[in-house]
Formats: sequence, structure tokens, C-alpha cells
Amino acid sequence: MDHCYIDQLPPEILSHIFKLASFIDPRISLVVSWVSQHWRRVALSTHLLWDTITILNPNMISEYINRNPTCLITFTAVCRSSKSTVSSDCLSLFVTRRLQPRLQNICISVIHDDVEEDVELDQKILGMLFSPVSQRYQQLRSLSIGYALNYVTNPTANDGLPVFIEAPELRDLRLRGLVVNSENRAIRYPLLQTFSIINTYLDRPIHTLLQGMPGLECLSLILMERYGPEDAIETPIDLSTPGGGLVLNNLRELRILRPVEGQIHDIDRLLACLNAPNLKHFEWEVNYYPRVTSLSFWERCASQFHTLTSLHLMGFTTEFPAGTIVSQMLLGWLESLQHLESFTLICSRSCLYNQIEVELGVVTVLEHLAKTRGDDPMCCTHLRSLSIGPILPRELLYVQSVVQARPRLRTGTLRVVQYVDTKRSAGDASWLQANVSDFALETVSGHGRGFRYGFRYRYVGGALRKYSNMFTECIYLDQAEQNEPFI
Repeated sequence: MDHCYIDQLPPEILSHIFKLASFIDPRISLVVSWVSQHWRRVALSTHLLWDTITILNPNMISEYINRNPTCLITFTAVCRSSKSTVSSDCLSLFVTRRLQPRLQNICISVIHDDVEEDVELDQKILGMLFSPVSQRYQQLRSLSIGYALNYVTNPTANDGLPVFIEAPELRDLRLRGLVVNSENRAIRYPLLQTFSIINTYLDRPIHTLLQGMPGLECLSLILMERYGPEDAIETPIDLSTPGGGLVLNNLRELRILRPVEGQIHDIDRLLACLNAPNLKHFEWEVNYYPRVTSLSFWERCASQFHTLTSLHLMGFTTEFPAGTIVSQMLLGWLESLQHLESFTLICSRSCLYNQIEVELGVVTVLEHLAKTRGDDPMCCTHLRSLSIGPILPRELLYVQSVVQARPRLRTGTLRVVQYVDTKRSAGDASWLQANVSDFALETVSGHGRGFRYGFRYRYVGGALRKYSNMFTECIYLDQAEQNEPFI
């Protein structure tokens, strides 16, 4: 092309130059920033320049701050425990120059290189962010802080981070792999829309935290635990008074995945006081032992959540004592879900061929879904997506009956998990393949020992996944990674 003065180049061309140059030399961003002192056109395009920075450098950050004295700051960093100096220096720069009011988004993910250095990393990086002088973030919209899988045992308040900073404009809060200390904190986030807890220890019951988040729309509780006394930092809730309890009118999505045994009581209390009249999506996944889930939990769910359009239950079982009662609760719940469009039911069942009674759970649900009143289904008339299993090969006929009774399902999505003993043959799914526009059959084989959800198998993203080692990090966080993007 012909030569021209830099002042004549449009900003779009300059942005391409910045990106190409940054691939050649990471320091080019700083060099161009110096050039921008002399050419106005480059100076006006500085916001395009900083999008190209791939390596954090305190000098670059300082230069950016000098050239943009009023703009809001987004800070995203992946910190390795063996190389935390740069991130620490940048955070230190924000604190020492009192730039907290200009921080709009903070996203820090910590990767363990050496477990022995974790304590130092806490103190150096996250300690700066949550230090007493760093508590006012007037413009902060999103905060994501987290580690990989948390291996902390018997945590105390001394291990906790005061992550609940003063941020009245906060919309999105995600915590992963942390020990949280909320003591002496007034938690008030009136504009918060999304709150996600993954593999995190709390020091108080979850419902007491949510009282300061009246505008919440999405709540995810994944592998949540609590440390300290059972009655620590708990505010009693009077459900008998008008306005009592936890009123979340905007809550649309509630996910409770893999709750540990010690948290069942806290979750029961959450459901006991929760008033979410507009809830649309409810998702629950068992941890390891389905029988740990109390009858009161299912009773509260069935009696409160009637506005759902999506219901996902993974690891559901009807085989433990009182399982028949739970099955009847589920059937009654389905009767009340007149607007349900998506239903996932992945059971944990023995599937022993010589015991007919243990097969009645899934079959009973399928028979219920196949019932009609005239030409219309008796329940869940808007259902267009169904994921169910594991079923035995002979039970495919019940699935076929459901499809025949539901025209919406024929044009929708059907996912079936089939359990096949190694000495037996799989069922014939040709009719379903021909009559359902989006159909998939997944087969899990065994030796008659049955299908125990959560030990080797998890249902993630519409497909069954098997893990060779149930103690690996991926089986814990696979669902979280699928639906809770962190960085």
C-alpha cells in the first residue's frame, strides 16, 4: 500500500497492527504506548492497544493508568503458585494507588504448582485483594476467585478469606475452592444476579448469606460445605410473619449439585425458608449416597416448585427405605408441572434381573408420562425434551409408549441410558430412531451389579460419562466446568 501518515490511519487498521505486533514481541504494547504520546491517532486508540497485552507487566499497567485516568479496569489473571510475582505486583499497584473504585471486573484463577506454596500464595495475592484497605469497590460488577479442587481438611476461621467486600454494584459473584470468612461482614448485594459456590467452605448457613441478595436470578451450590459449629453465625428466620423467610422473586435457576452429607441440614433449611415464585430451572445431583437425601427435601421441592420449565434430577433413587414414598412424591410433583419442557431423570438402581420390584421406579415414571386424557398427555403437556435411564432393554417399550403419547417429544429431544448385562443383548431402538427427530441411546454394561450413580458415572451435558477413578478432580468438577465457566 502507499505510505501515509500515522494520523491518517483509521482505528480499525491500528487495532490489526497492534495485534500483529503483539505476536512478534509481547513488549510491543508498551512501545506503542510510548509512541502514542506523540501521535494523537494512536492515543485515541489506546483502548484497542491494551486488548492485545498477553503478559502482565506492572509498567504496562502503570502506563495504562496514566493514560486513562478515568476508565474502568478489568483485571483477569491465571496465577501459578510458582510464578505469582507479576500478578502480585499488579494487585499491589491497584491497592497502593487506591484504584479499587475503578475496578469493574476481577477474575483470578489459581493453579497449584506446589502445594507447599499455597499458604504463601493466599497471603500474597488474595490477601492483597481482600486486605482491610481494599474493601471498597464502588464500580465492581463481577468477581470470580478460585482454586482448583480444594483439599483443605478441618478448616477454621483463620484459613478463611473475607471475600464479601463492599461492592454495591456487584452483579456476578463466583467462588471456587475457597475457605470463606464472613464474620463481622454486612453482606448486602442488592443488584447481584448470579451467585455460584463451587467446592467452597462457608462459615454460616447458606440462607443467611442469601438474605442480602434480594435480586438474585441464578444460584449454583456445588460441593458446598460448612466449617465451625452447626449454630455458628445463624440468624433465625420467622416464617410465620408476613415477609418472613427468604424472598427471591427474581430467582430463575437453582442448582444443588453433589451436596455433602453435612450440608443436607443447611439445604433443608434453605428450602424451608425459600420463596421463589418465578423459579424456572431446578437441578439436583446426588453426591455418592442417595439415601442421605432426606424425605423432607423431596417433600419441600414437590410442594414449592410448581412453575418449573426445566427439572433435572441426577442420581435419583427409589430403592432405599421409603423409596416408594419418594416415587409417589415425584409423580405428584410432575402432575403440578404444567409448563415443564425439559425433564432429566437419571436413577441409581440395582437393575438385578431376578428382582422385579427394583425395576418399578423408572417404569412407574414412564407409565405415568405415557398416560393420556383423550389426545393430550395427562401431565407435563409441554414436554419436548426427555433424558431418562438407566432402563433395561425390555423397558424400551415403555419409552416408546411415552413418545407415542407426546407429539411434541417426537420433534424434540430424547436421550435414553440403557443398562445391559454383559451376558445379555441390547434392546431394539429402531422404532425410536425412526420416530424421534433427535434421539440418542447410550448403553452402560455390567455384570448384574447394577448402576450406582456418582461412583464411576455422572450425567453431564446430556451424556453419561465414566471415570476410572472417582477421586480424581475431573469427576468432581466436570459438571461445574461444563456449566460454570470460570476464566
